[in-house]
Amino acid sequence: MDELIRRARRGDQEAFVTLMERNKQSLWRVAMAVLHDPDDAADAMQDTVLEAWKNLPKLVKTEYFTTWLTRILLYNSYDILRKRRREAPAQTLREEGAEQRPDDTLDVQRTMAQLAENDRLILTLFYMNDLPVRAIARVLAISEGAVRVRLTRARERFKRAYENGDDRKERRA
Repeated sequence: MDELIRRARRGDQEAFVTLMERNKQSLWRVAMAVLHDPDDAADAMQDTVLEAWKNLPKLVKTEYFTTWLTRILLYNSYDILRKRRREAPAQTLREEGAEQRPDDTLDVQRTMAQLAENDRLILTLFYMNDLPVRAIARVLAISEGAVRVRLTRARERFKRAYENGDDRKERRA
């Protein structure tokens, strides 16, 4: 991958496209974990690709490319969230305050949607994108110890939410 990055930094568009294709799925998962909307996630990814292409020469260490790219995506995703909240604050508050109605089947995706944004993000980075604790710390600009604590707490909250969903399902049966 280092060779692709070097070529892309010299302006090789094919190398850059290959890099983006290799990272597309993990970026999509992160964008969806933050934004919950495919259109907004696509916008964040598009902005990320443009920003990455423009700023690639500024990347100091090629081994941090994926971390750097994920960070750009997070900044863009948070910008979209801020814009969304400014444009429709009342609608956003109603949506955030609304409880999800339990369905007949409770799966991981539904449980993840119930979690706070920070919990969804850290679980997505660790479990779905397979980032090690050190990389997550760089992406989120926090210490490795803080990542471990957040992961532990997010796992506990996920487990509680998942088990509560199963309890609701059993009570209805």
